[in-house]
Amino acid sequence: MRKLLVFGALLAVAAAVTQPDPAKAAESDSAVYVELRADNAADAERWKLYGASYALVIGIDEYTAGWPRLSNAVKDAEEVAAALTGQGFDVTTLLNPNGDQLRSELRNFFAFKGADPEARLFIWFAGHGYTEFGEGYIVPADAPDPGEPAFRAIALHMGD
Repeated sequence: MRKLLVFGALLAVAAAVTQPDPAKAAESDSAVYVELRADNAADAERWKLYGASYALVIGIDEYTAGWPRLSNAVKDAEEVAAALTGQGFDVTTLLNPNGDQLRSELRNFFAFKGADPEARLFIWFAGHGYTEFGEGYIVPADAPDPGEPAFRAIALHMGD
C-alpha cells in the first residue's frame, strides 16, 4: 500500500509540474518548470525547478539463493519506468540484479547523474527487504538467507 501511495504522490506532483514550452525554453529540453500564476495572466512567473530528472527503477523477481521468488516486482518496475518516462524522466531500469550489479549501478547513478547540481534523482525499488535490529537491507537476487555470514557481504545496507 505504501508503494502505491508514494507512486500516486509522485504522479500528482509530476502532473503539477510542466515541461518547458519550446517557444520559451532556451535552456535545456529536459528542464522542469512551474508556472506561478497571478490574478493577472501577464504577471505569471516561470520558475525552473530542475535542469534534468533521472530515475533508477529496480525490480527483482528471480531470487536464486533461498529467498522466495516474487511475481510482480519486475512488472511493477516496468510500469513505473514507463510512467516516469512519460513524466520526462531519463530512466534506467535494472531487473533482477545480483549484489555486484546493484551496488555498481547505484554508485554510477549517484556519481554521474548526481554530478549535476540541478538534477533531481529518484530511486524506486521492488523486491525483498530485510530488517534486523532496526537496520534495513535491500536484498539483491543472489543474497543468501540472513543467517548466513555472506548475507551482509551481498545485501545492501540501507546506510550505504
